[in-house]
Amino acid sequence: MSGTRISKRCDLCRTRKIKCDQNWPICGTCRRANKPCSGPQGFYSRFIPSENSSGSPPPSERLAEGDVVSQLPSEKSTATDTKQSSLVVLRTRPAVSGRGKYLVLRPQAGSSRTPSPTAPPCTREDRLASRLVQCIDAGAGSDRDIRLRVTWIDLAVSRLRSSPVLYEATNLFLSSWTSFHSDPRANLYIDRAAYVKALRTLNAALSDPTQSRTVETLAATALVHRVEFDYEMRRNINESHHSNGLSALMMRKGPPRIDDDLDVRLCFENIHVLLSHFILGREDIFFTRPEWLKAIKDAVQKNATKGDRIWDRYDLSIHMILWSDLVKDLRALNDNHNALLAQRLIAKTREIDRGLCGFEATHIARLWEEGHIWEVRNPKTGYLLTYGFDDCVYCEIYHQHAMVSIAVNRILQAALDIIGSEESLTIETRIFEYSDRIWKMLPYIEGMSRTVRDNFIAPFVMSLESASTEFRHHLAKKMIDISGPRAQLLGDHPEDQLIVMSKALTGREAS
Repeated sequence: MSGTRISKRCDLCRTRKIKCDQNWPICGTCRRANKPCSGPQGFYSRFIPSENSSGSPPPSERLAEGDVVSQLPSEKSTATDTKQSSLVVLRTRPAVSGRGKYLVLRPQAGSSRTPSPTAPPCTREDRLASRLVQCIDAGAGSDRDIRLRVTWIDLAVSRLRSSPVLYEATNLFLSSWTSFHSDPRANLYIDRAAYVKALRTLNAALSDPTQSRTVETLAATALVHRVEFDYEMRRNINESHHSNGLSALMMRKGPPRIDDDLDVRLCFENIHVLLSHFILGREDIFFTRPEWLKAIKDAVQKNATKGDRIWDRYDLSIHMILWSDLVKDLRALNDNHNALLAQRLIAKTREIDRGLCGFEATHIARLWEEGHIWEVRNPKTGYLLTYGFDDCVYCEIYHQHAMVSIAVNRILQAALDIIGSEESLTIETRIFEYSDRIWKMLPYIEGMSRTVRDNFIAPFVMSLESASTEFRHHLAKKMIDISGPRAQLLGDHPEDQLIVMSKALTGREAS
């Protein structure tokens, strides 16, 4: 018999017949299994968000160990609550993500003739919020961090109660994420019942004029899009169809409100999702419109002093938007070889390139100085083998900066060739240096989980032109390994197709 009494174990520990460390609200066994912990029988394990949708702290922040409450701050009383029992707060613990507080509660002895401890005082939204924050906490600081795939997911916690459409989409995403990490080799990760329910709720919200333009509906749309792209392995996803729907919803809603963190973060994440779709499909890039560009720059400026590494990546997103604008100008120049248009494009491209150099001199140089990026060299020869990173976000910043720099310099090179400049060779050297950076990050990226590695495919595509024929074949094979099952759609000569894509992403496609 284990040292802890059976009645004090959580459900999972009792099922496995092992000792429970009682580190509630999440015991060690449940944390390692990435499962919600039931807590001991007769006790409530409860999560309460740290802020409501307006951003103000709720009364739960004042709760401390030993307090007695008859109703938790996040619950609504009804006329039938006359026999509600009092609860004693046994333990409190803030979530690692900072998005809420865990409470361990017990019915107070003698407070009610029928305390019914088997019916936890929480709604389905509260239970989902608790599961989500537990998942965030369990993966924090590793490549299993759910926020590496959906960076704004922690901001959805406080809105689940008020938005059925966001609740259903979050439930679908969380169940798919959990299924994938339970068995990455499986072919089915999506709970079909949850999927159908999320789609039905989303369609109803999009048809309702009062909900179709809300941030919560946009967030739900982005989550369903992410689930289908990441976890639907049995059929080919119509990426263009999804992207068109997402961009139409964003245009209908308008630029993000600077005072709404979820709205702002959604905008930046959708830039990364939609930009290649806009460029390859020659779609209208509404991010370049003055009102959108102003809102995006204002958001970066407002949050630049927070010290949050994600805002370094969002600052880089501005350069990605400007890159897409250069592609449009180069295509116009290819249709009409006008020397004046070429000179204007060259001047515009050089200005953006100076901005990228400034980003490297400030943001990236700081990452080197603080030890978030380092070199890994051969101890015998001193040859640079690869780069090391504190975590995936720093790698993504370094990777994407090199990608955007390659794209901007390719466009500059094409414009200079049109006017017959001899500067092309110098620019090619710079492009090779940025490409070499991307290649040397490959060992680090290969060690990540598949859903995280997907974030790094585009930079490898942009670097492919600089490689030798033999190395191109090697890189293409590596990209297929990183991409997973859908990469098989590329055919027998993937490197040729990827180079065609690289040229199209810089406006240099064959007419």
